Amino acid sequence: MLLHNWKQAYSLAKFELKAFERISIISILIYLLVMQFVVVKLLEWHLDSSQVRSEAIFLLIFLAAITFLKPKELQSQPINSNIMASPVLIMQKQLPINEDTMIKSRFIIHFLYTVPFQILILIGLYFLSSLHELLHVGSFIAFIIFWLSLGVLFGNVLIKVEIRRKYSYIRDLLRGIILYFIATTAIIFIRNEFNYGLIDGSIYLTQRWPWLTTLVSVIIAFLCFNLWIRNMKKSLEKTDYM
Repeated sequence: MLLHNWKQAYSLAKFELKAFERISIISILIYLLVMQFVVVKLLEWHLDSSQVRSEAIFLLIFLAAITFLKPKELQSQPINSNIMASPVLIMQKQLPINEDTMIKSRFIIHFLYTVPFQILILIGLYFLSSLHELLHVGSFIAFIIFWLSLGVLFGNVLIKVEIRRKYSYIRDLLRGIILYFIATTAIIFIRNEFNYGLIDGSIYLTQRWPWLTTLVSVIIAFLCFNLWIRNMKKSLEKTDYM
């Protein structure tokens, strides 16, 4: 039954994924190369100086940069005076489609265009920076799984936006500023307490305990993934999109 639901979700997602065929391969390659150059420089900068700013920018690029290439018609848009959501989702809501299938299709779409980008960024980072001197192949695989799990953890926020978001330009600006300061404060606190940030901490963990880091990363990502699905189903049921 569970596998059948995911198959249905994939069939639903395929119609939306066709819109990505209109994006030029050349533009994708140029964008990827630019982002790759930036993250390599950010990693080197961070390893040399442990700057919080470099880590924050690195996280933003890794987690959300590819979303800027998403076709405009698939991006969240204002639905009424205070709700913003995916127009495709609104259309699907009018059809006799199971809500669980709709939500799972959002995850499939998100992962199919973010995970390849993130893997390529991490592989490029390994060969184009000093990372290959710090991690052997086994540790690097654990490093990839750690960061992909992080992508699942935080990437769910981007999917939640497609389900529902109460928007206000002023409120969104204030929320962004508050989140920036919270994230920066959290990074500084972690660094002061443990002497490691997220980037160098993940390198240390995958150097010392690659198997344990992989196992914990997968378990946390799996638990959070299931919690997000339940949360989004509640949001979908409660929201009035009309």
